Amino acid sequence: MPSEVLGRSAEAELVGSVLGGTEPAALLLDGEAGIGKTTVLLSAIDRARELGFTVLFARAAVTESALGYAALADLLAGIEPAALDFLPAPQRRALDRILLRAPDDGAGTDPRAVAAALLAVITRLSERTPVLVALDDAQWLDTSSVHAIAFAARRLSGPVKVIGTVRTGIGEDQALWLQLSRPEALQRIRLGPLSVGALHAVLSHRLRRSFSRPTMMRIHEVSGGNPFYAIEFARGPADNLKSGALPPTLAELVRQRIDGFAGDVREALLAVSCLGTPTADLVGRALGVDADDVFTRLADAEDRGIIGVDGDRVRFSHPLLAHGVYSTAAPAARREMHCRESCSCWGCSRCRTAAHGAPRTFSGRRSNRSRTIRRCASKYWCHWRSPNSISAGSRSPRRGLRRRLPLPIGWTARRCAASRWP
Repeated sequence: MPSEVLGRSAEAELVGSVLGGTEPAALLLDGEAGIGKTTVLLSAIDRARELGFTVLFARAAVTESALGYAALADLLAGIEPAALDFLPAPQRRALDRILLRAPDDGAGTDPRAVAAALLAVITRLSERTPVLVALDDAQWLDTSSVHAIAFAARRLSGPVKVIGTVRTGIGEDQALWLQLSRPEALQRIRLGPLSVGALHAVLSHRLRRSFSRPTMMRIHEVSGGNPFYAIEFARGPADNLKSGALPPTLAELVRQRIDGFAGDVREALLAVSCLGTPTADLVGRALGVDADDVFTRLADAEDRGIIGVDGDRVRFSHPLLAHGVYSTAAPAARREMHCRESCSCWGCSRCRTAAHGAPRTFSGRRSNRSRTIRRCASKYWCHWRSPNSISAGSRSPRRGLRRRLPLPIGWTARRCAASRWP
């Protein structure tokens, strides 16, 4: 078993039993934030690929929980368009809409057609290889994706497996919707704290250094055996290890790590946390800089293990860090960043000039300013339009943005674009 999942032998054995067999089966991994659910899930994905599975993976995020079919689009993102040619026309059209492969004709997307298409795709894939549907942080799945996945799960047949992670402690059970045709085919396991020995193995592997037993006992005591908590604590100053000065919550621990960065770095981190699939180019558009400047801003965060860079892709090293960056930002800052990322007209100098009202060009002429912003938003909106706006039959930037973002009532694309550019 990989060293990353040391101390989880029972979970690894259960994963193996779920992946075996030729009938549908599901496994839900419950636990508090940072307990290691994602690590076990990623290990299960690696194991499934070694066994020849086709893996459909989606990681939900609180920032995308209001976007229609966001998680479902991630699940199907790796499937080539030609592989969907077997679908009946209504189902193919529905998937093309949620995958943003079809122009918006103003018609709504039929949720039943989407769900039936998902089931048909999974069934067709399972005729060739076993299929694993992996869902990380299922508590943040958008409602439309939940309905489609639940519809398909109840009708699965053949070697199809579903493994998901669900965070506990945030209210009512967030995974009651997942049911298979045979109730006994669904298993749930709650991940508990790691032992001192297992925690020492994890820290040694992640931080590339060893700790004395008294130090490990203190780390285990103050972290409660939570591996993420322990790793972040062990990264801190040595004085913290001696005094046991651990912040009372994970959110406070993440906040302390972020506060040490300069303002432009925190702004870049917020931009990354607001994107589902962040790239340097997308972050740069939101910040008004090029990709090289984005990498320069994030170099310190990468050195400290906050983020990782893979080519043009930028990602947080742990979902909790992304959530921490997003939740600790001021609501106004989150709204503005969403607006920047949702309207690429922020990258248009004409629109930014219009928003500021340059003295010689737009001063005192609100109609010209509004007209310029609307024209730019309409031109670029197709690059940022969400599946939710398409399913709702929205063809205008203003309507789509109002449905997509958690903005105050009455906000529109024009008002969003006209807000102050920092």
